[in-house]
Amino acid sequence: MNALRLTPLLTLLFACGKDDGPADDSAPADDTPTDTATDTATDTAAEVTPCPDGLSEPAISTSTGCVTGLVTEGQERFLGVPYAAPPLGALRFLPPTPVTPWETPLAATSSGPICVQHVDSSLTDNKKGEGDEDCLTLNILRPAGAAGPLPILFFTHGGGYATGSGSQSTYLNDPNLPDQAIVITHNYRLGPLGFLAHPALSAAQAEGVSGNMGLLDTVMALEWVSENAEALGGDPAQVLIFGESAGGLTTCALLMSPDAAGLFSGAVVHSAPCLGLNEPLRGGAADQGERWGETFAEALGCDGDDAVACMQSAPIEDIVTYGQATVLIGEGKRYAPVLDGVRLPVDGALSLKDGLSVPVTLGANQDEGTVFVLGLGVTTEAIYEATVRALVRPFGIDADKILAAYPSADYGDSPEAAFAALYGDAVFVCPTVFMAEALAPDHTVRGYHFSAAPAAAGTFGAFHGLELAYVFGTGFVDTSPKDAALAQDMQDAWATLLTGDAAVGEAGPWSPLGTGWALWDRDGSALGAHPKADLCQLWAEEGLNPW
Repeated sequence: MNALRLTPLLTLLFACGKDDGPADDSAPADDTPTDTATDTATDTAAEVTPCPDGLSEPAISTSTGCVTGLVTEGQERFLGVPYAAPPLGALRFLPPTPVTPWETPLAATSSGPICVQHVDSSLTDNKKGEGDEDCLTLNILRPAGAAGPLPILFFTHGGGYATGSGSQSTYLNDPNLPDQAIVITHNYRLGPLGFLAHPALSAAQAEGVSGNMGLLDTVMALEWVSENAEALGGDPAQVLIFGESAGGLTTCALLMSPDAAGLFSGAVVHSAPCLGLNEPLRGGAADQGERWGETFAEALGCDGDDAVACMQSAPIEDIVTYGQATVLIGEGKRYAPVLDGVRLPVDGALSLKDGLSVPVTLGANQDEGTVFVLGLGVTTEAIYEATVRALVRPFGIDADKILAAYPSADYGDSPEAAFAALYGDAVFVCPTVFMAEALAPDHTVRGYHFSAAPAAAGTFGAFHGLELAYVFGTGFVDTSPKDAALAQDMQDAWATLLTGDAAVGEAGPWSPLGTGWALWDRDGSALGAHPKADLCQLWAEEGLNPW
């Protein structure tokens, strides 16, 4: 099966859920890397606006104005800082524009509004229609009184491009990660507000393309961070971008996009198959971006010569109603970045084989599928078999081989658990393995597999997104010494990925892929072979690996 037949399977699977020992001596870390932070980091420091004397709050002089914050638990926090102009009215559905600088100090003591949410989310408790269009802000957390320069960790949230925000509790509720680095989260436009493509919108742009507004929001936030890295107390040569799920796909897009070149010096992609970015802006595919945009505009009643103005003036309630962002199999539209040949290359992630210019870390969790398929009704052997056959038959995959590799007997005699394992491996784990192994010979690539499952996770196990509670040090982490130790080890590793000092706990240095993956687990992390290598080999034999 070639890549063109494979990638629709990834999209189909990804869209159907609820949501949202060191390397061997023959390939030492100093020999494999051709990508280095100093090669790609660009000096983009901008002139800053001095803060007035006498301020009692912590303050930062930035290129857009003085920002004051607050001190909490030994951290300085600057919340809700605008990085772009409000995308309202005539700016709706268009790329972001720079924020107007402010003259008096901006009190950044509370998170800004979340962006308009286009579905209900059981993971974030956000509801369809909640949020504000004026939402393009970022949050800065750093250790109080630390002597810089510090590494900068720039995070992009997940949520299927339909829900979520940079101010979710996992990221901002007393995290430990900012104890040793500057941590920045941000909001970006979601659903059609962030990813609607349309021929009239394309015609209105000099580049002749549309549909990647939410991606360009993230680029503009990253530009703001790059311009102000030194003012923040950060090291411009140590800007690590990382994101999970849809945020991981955005991280993939940043690695591909010429718009983001030079703005960061390394990346971590959490639980995101980069090949999931596969929708063309235009062409013969039934789900091409502009065609979906025309369908959306027609639903709004905006199919005339004034389509753009009509959509820009439509009530936000109608935008949400007609802009469903996550869908059932065979229905609707999943809003996401489009491959337009300008912002993103038309061959998507495959372009990274020759175009990757920074060190990258790729990883996924043991039980990626549970939050997507538990509760979908795969409760009997007959339903399990029928579901798998229907899913893989159009793509030439041998269902008998797949079913034999995932027998219910191996999963507590639960067809639902077996399907969750199958789904998670096919959509997240194995595509991560394939990409890492394809890029590793020519680039600096690290890999991880996260299998820590605290008791509170129950049948969900090491589910999709759980590792963020450990990386940030918040939320779902048990109070046991095992969980606390694992969380500290992961925070230490993420904060030092660009310094060359990253380690996998007591197992040793986190070297680029050679013979070892970082195996993060609460019962003892290790470096070794990927635990799902045999299953991934089967999927590769069935055509799931286009690399």
